[in-house]
Amino acid sequence: MVEALAMREGIRFAIEMGIKGLMVEGDAKRVIKCMTGRKEMVEEIAIICDDTLLLVDEAKVVDFCYIPRKHNCATDVMAKHALRVDDFEVWLEDPPAWLSPFLEEDMPIIM
Repeated sequence: MVEALAMREGIRFAIEMGIKGLMVEGDAKRVIKCMTGRKEMVEEIAIICDDTLLLVDEAKVVDFCYIPRKHNCATDVMAKHALRVDDFEVWLEDPPAWLSPFLEEDMPIIM
């Protein structure tokens, strides 16, 4: 359920920032499948997925992509970081130094 909530809030934030044409990646296969309509929504995340799909129309999200967790280190590190901070953090340009090595590790998979 946390993955579905995070995806919804990320898309909501992109809309607020005026970003269109998103590529949404995630390592929660169940959530990605629900968002792409390839799997019936599980009751516990169905409302969140329905809400997110309404946002998708507004954001012009172009694709949802499943990324195995072993190739998604940066996301895992950011999620763990979020548990330790009190405020909402946003990086619009350069990532923080502590995140850069994990982004570089994931980069060959993305390219």
